[in-house]
Amino acid sequence: MALASTSKAQHVLVLPPSGSNMALFYECTDLSDCVIVTERDGQARSCHKVVLSAASAVFRAMFVSSDMLEASSGRVVIKEAEPEVVQLLLQHMYGLEVQVAVQQVAALYQLADQYQVQALLQQLVDAVSATPFQLETLVQLMPKAAALGDTATQLRTQLAQHAASHIADFVLKQPECVKQWGLLEVQLLMQSPAVSACQGLLLAAIWLAGGAERLQHWSGMQQKVQLELLQYEQLRYLQQQQDVLELPGLAAALFRECIRRMDKAIRYPYVNTSVFN
Repeated sequence: MALASTSKAQHVLVLPPSGSNMALFYECTDLSDCVIVTERDGQARSCHKVVLSAASAVFRAMFVSSDMLEASSGRVVIKEAEPEVVQLLLQHMYGLEVQVAVQQVAALYQLADQYQVQALLQQLVDAVSATPFQLETLVQLMPKAAALGDTATQLRTQLAQHAASHIADFVLKQPECVKQWGLLEVQLLMQSPAVSACQGLLLAAIWLAGGAERLQHWSGMQQKVQLELLQYEQLRYLQQQQDVLELPGLAAALFRECIRRMDKAIRYPYVNTSVFN
């Protein structure tokens, strides 16, 4: 799995062939016995039940069950998905190399999950894991992946690991993107060794500000916040952030920690040159 560049210098994920030897039938209608229709554009593509069934448990159930209309009609309508994404799914099932533009990753993952194409799901996760994404790409991709919810836990976990190296930019420059994440992304990043206690607290505050219903998660997050790990300057900085001050109990906790540091400096003036640490 590697990055490839298109003629427009746009990065795409290159997924290896699935191992199927049915690639020659992708452009050939010989022996085709079903039709895949994309509802958005009404286009129909002749396909082969055996190929689709081998790659997808959902297609297999459609074609073998006498109760399913698709079994008798041989016609499957795929709703909502973009035609280009459906084409990528079919290319994978026929064993072709699949090139996925970054903006298509979440949609293809969702479609592969819908039709239980397990090999494609794993390839997408592996490709994302191996690709060093830049901040701009993560800003584009992470909200889409988060919107998939628990069905995309593996994909979201890999993206969060990439985001850890850009955490300063996210909390300072991309707060609106952070607000579109799910709880999983925030929890993973707060636990990441690459994210400082101060950055983790800012991240949580930004995300929690995205909706009143999220405050129910604050108590669990607060238990993991270790104010004693923060530098005095960081404590003072946090006291000036409105999102932070609006979290229940945090303003008082920051104040108490600052007082504790000042008291320590007064009591033991010769112990530490950095008296407020």
